Amino acid sequence: MTKQITIIDSLMGSGKTSWIIEQMNQSQGRVTMTSNRFLYITPILDEVDRIVRDCDGLNFRQPEKREHGSKYFNLKKLIEEGANIASTHELFKYMEGDLANQIKEKQYTLVIDEVLDCASFLDDRDLSTADRKLLFENDLVFIDDQRRVKWNYDNPSVSAYNGGQFTKIKNLCDNNNLISLNNSESTSKRTMLLWVFPAEFLSLFREVIVMTYMFDGSPMKPYLESHGFIFKRRTIIGDRETGFHVASLTQDPEVERKRHIRNLISVYDGRSNAVGNHTKGEQPLSKGWYGREKKRKTQGKPNGIDKLNKGITSFFSNVAKSRSTENAVVTFAEYRNSITGRGYGKVKYHHIPTNAKASNDWANRTAMAYTVNRFNHSMIQSWLKAQGVPVNDDLFAIAEMVQVVWRTAIRNDQPIDLYIPSQRMRELFHAWLHSDTIAEFVDHCEGELHLAA
Repeated sequence: MTKQITIIDSLMGSGKTSWIIEQMNQSQGRVTMTSNRFLYITPILDEVDRIVRDCDGLNFRQPEKREHGSKYFNLKKLIEEGANIASTHELFKYMEGDLANQIKEKQYTLVIDEVLDCASFLDDRDLSTADRKLLFENDLVFIDDQRRVKWNYDNPSVSAYNGGQFTKIKNLCDNNNLISLNNSESTSKRTMLLWVFPAEFLSLFREVIVMTYMFDGSPMKPYLESHGFIFKRRTIIGDRETGFHVASLTQDPEVERKRHIRNLISVYDGRSNAVGNHTKGEQPLSKGWYGREKKRKTQGKPNGIDKLNKGITSFFSNVAKSRSTENAVVTFAEYRNSITGRGYGKVKYHHIPTNAKASNDWANRTAMAYTVNRFNHSMIQSWLKAQGVPVNDDLFAIAEMVQVVWRTAIRNDQPIDLYIPSQRMRELFHAWLHSDTIAEFVDHCEGELHLAA
C-alpha cells in the first residue's frame, strides 16, 4: 500500500480536528479519501465520542471490551465488516498479525490524532511482575539475538496455546512488538520489557494521516524514517467562519498566531526560579532530582521539594493572584503527593499529567506551575539510538510541554500566567514562544547542546 504519511502539523486550536471531520464526512478533499472506510485513533475517549457524534452519517463504531479484562475482542469483526472505527491510541497494542490482510483488503484510511508512542514499557497493568517471571522461568518465551521476545513454539506445552491469560503476550511476540531491554541470564532483569510500535502496520492502509504539532519533536518521526516512511508535510489555514483548509507548510500562519499568543502568556521571572537553576552534573526538576530530593525530605534534611512548594505557593498567591479553581500543577505522577500546598492541594483536581493531550478538562485554568524538566526515558532512548533512531531531548521536551500548556485557558484565547522553575525548560519555552516557525525553533534546538539527560 503506502509508505507515505501525510503530516498535518499545525498549532493547537488551529482547526485540525474540525478539518478532518469535514473531510471524513465528505470523503473527499485535498487529501485523497476514496475508500470511505476510516480507522480514527485519538488519545482520549472524549475525542472518540466527538468523532462518533460529529460523523453520525459514517456510523463510527468503538471496539467493545471483554467482560473480564481490557482486550478489545471484536476489533477483527469490525474490520471484517468494513466498519468505520474510532478508538484510543491503546488500540495499536492489540493489532495482531491476522488483521493485516483484512486492513489491506478493506483499504482503510488511518487517521492518528496526536503522535503515538513508538516504544513504551510493559508495566504491571499489562502483565504482573509475577507473570513475567513465570513466562521466562517456564520457557514460555525466549529472547532472540535481536533482543526480541519470542513465543517458544518448541515447548510442546504451549505450542498451541490460545485463549488464556498470556494470549496478548503471545500475539505481541508473534508481531515482534516485545523487546527485552536486558538479555542477562537473570530472570528478574530479562522481564524489563518494552512494547514497540508496529510500524509495518501503517503500510497496510490506503492512506495515513497524522495530526499533531511539532512532529519534529516526536521520536515517532525518526522511528518511522528508520522504517522507510516518507512524509508529506501540510498545515491548516482558515477559521470557523471561512472554513478550514489544508495547505503547504509555507502558508502556515504560525507567525501571526505566535504574535497573538505572546501577548497572552506571562512567564514568571524571579527568585523562586532558583530551585531549578543549572547545577554542575545535575538536572534540577528531572525525575532523578525528584527522587533524590524526596529522600532528603524523608530524612528531615533541607530539600528542593520544600523550596519548590514554597515557590509554587508564592506564585499562585502573589504573582498570578489566582483562585484555587484557576490553578494547575504539572509534575511527575510518582511525586504528585509531594507537590501540594495551599491553592493546589487537591491532586486529582489540580494536577495535569506531563503527557496530557487533546483534553479540555483544564480549560478554565489561568495559572500553571510547570514543575518538571522533561527528557526521554534514558533506557528507551538508548534502545532507539541502538536502532539508529536519533532523539533530540530538547525538541521532545518542548513538544510535550506546549501540549500541556495548551490544556489551560490559553486554548480559549484567554491570558495565562506560567511558573517554569526549570532553567532549561524556561529557556526552551522562551525560544519556542519567540520563534516564528517550527523550522526556526528546530534549528535552534539542533544547534544547542542540550541532548544529555
